Amino acid sequence: MNWPEFSDDVMKHLPLISQNGKSTTMLDPSCRSIVEGWKKCLVSLLEIRELEDDWDGQGTPAPTTNVVDSATILAVMLRQRGVRPPTTTLQGVAGDVFFEWQWPDQSNLTLEVEGPFEARMFRSTRTGDVTEFSLFESLATV
Repeated sequence: MNWPEFSDDVMKHLPLISQNGKSTTMLDPSCRSIVEGWKKCLVSLLEIRELEDDWDGQGTPAPTTNVVDSATILAVMLRQRGVRPPTTTLQGVAGDVFFEWQWPDQSNLTLEVEGPFEARMFRSTRTGDVTEFSLFESLATV
C-alpha cells in the first residue's frame, strides 16, 4: 500500500516552495533553510518513531511504526512535490502524527496522519473558521 497522488485541488492549499514558478538553487539561502526544515521534520519523525506508550505520563498511546512510516513516506512525497517544510511535526494523543504549517496572519494548515496511509487536512483561520480537505477526494467544509 502507498499514498495516492495528490489532486490539484489539494496541492493548491499546500504551501509550495515556488509560488511564481521560479526555481531556487542550493546556493540560495532560502533553499538551504528549506533543506534544513525538511531535515528537522524527518528527525522529528525518527524521534516520534522511538516513542513508547505512556510517552507523556498520561497513558497516551505512541503512534505505531506503521503510522510513523506512513507519515515519513508522506513527508518525502510532499518534499518531492515542492511543498515547504512544515513549521512543526509532532505526535498526537490518539496515536497520530501531525504536520503543521503556520502563517504570520495566525492561520494554519494541519495534516493529520491518523493511520497507515490515512490522513486528513484542515485549514483554520485566525477567526476560528475551519475547512477540512480530503486529501484524495473533493473538498468538504466542517
